[in-house]
Amino acid sequence: MVSNGEEAVSAATRLSYDVVLMDVLMPGVDGLEATRRIRGRLPASRQPHIIAMTANVLVGDRERCLEAGMDDYIGKPIKIEELARALRRHPPVSGGLAVDADSIGAEAASAAVPRPAGLADPIERLLERLRARRDSYAAGSSAPAAPADGAPRS
Repeated sequence: MVSNGEEAVSAATRLSYDVVLMDVLMPGVDGLEATRRIRGRLPASRQPHIIAMTANVLVGDRERCLEAGMDDYIGKPIKIEELARALRRHPPVSGGLAVDADSIGAEAASAAVPRPAGLADPIERLLERLRARRDSYAAGSSAPAAPADGAPRS
């Protein structure tokens, strides 16, 4: 997790990511400019999927995000199911097969991406952790619930 657009660009150019959840309104360099910089600095083989996350859901906002080089757009507050759909539309490319979910269908795209044997669907693991945190906060706890899979919190 980063605090501003400069840190997002730095992290994306230093490390390899399959997906970046990019807040559009960040201090300093905003998410649109950070996306343009990432797209301009990384070779095609290292380009992550960038999903915009924004409270701005006005006419034209989605188009501005896509024009900046983002691959998808979800509004805030984030709904877990909406995030899951966006993640499934952009399957991991590292160590897997990049596919266009729109052209072959999301179900086929999901099946086309090989997963290491013995590992649960990483999107489902993430969603399980997010649901546990949401439920914990909704119950009035100040700390997130421990993940059901016993994995350390991140």
